[in-house]
Amino acid sequence: MNLKRLLIDRMGDRILIGLIMILASMVLIGSTGPERDESEFERALAAGDNRLIPRTVDDAEQMLAMALTRPPPLPRSLQRYAARQRIAVADRLAGYFTAWHEADPADGLPDEAALGQIDVPALVIHGALDRIIHPAVGEALAELLPRARLELLDDIGHMPQLESPRRVARLTIEHIRACVESR
Repeated sequence: MNLKRLLIDRMGDRILIGLIMILASMVLIGSTGPERDESEFERALAAGDNRLIPRTVDDAEQMLAMALTRPPPLPRSLQRYAARQRIAVADRLAGYFTAWHEADPADGLPDEAALGQIDVPALVIHGALDRIIHPAVGEALAELLPRARLELLDDIGHMPQLESPRRVARLTIEHIRACVESR
C-alpha cells in the first residue's frame, strides 16, 4: 500500500491508526484520543443520553446546536432533510457508536506509549469550544505525538471542518506543504 497522506476524522482515527506508521504526515481533526477531561457530551452519555443519535428532528437540531459553535449557512429545509436521513439510520448509528465507545484497548487501539512511537509530522486541529470531545484530548494528542503541532481554534466547536472550512483547509495545506518541502 502506497499511502502517503491521510486525513483522519473522528472515529476513523481508531479504525485507521494501524496505517499511521507508513504515512509521511497526518492531520487529525477533532479526533478522539487519551481522555483528560470529561466533555458535556460524555456527562450526558454517562447519564444514558446519547445526544449524537437523534430520534426526532428536534433531537437532531439539539445535536447540531451542541456540536457546532458556528453552524454553516444551510437552508432550514436542507437541515431538516439531513436530520430525517440521520434519524432513518439511528439504530445502525447507535450500534456503531456502542461498538466504538466500548472498544477495548486490547483490541488494537493505541495507548499513550504507542502514540509516542508514531514518528511522523502531525497536525492536530481541535475546537476550543468542543462540547463532544473535550479540547484537552487534542492537547494530549499533540503532547503524546512526538512531531505534532496543535492548532486549537478559539471560536470553534466539534466540527472545525464544517465551522471554519477555509481555515482548516489552509492549515492542512500549510502542513502538507511544510512536510513536502522538508523532504
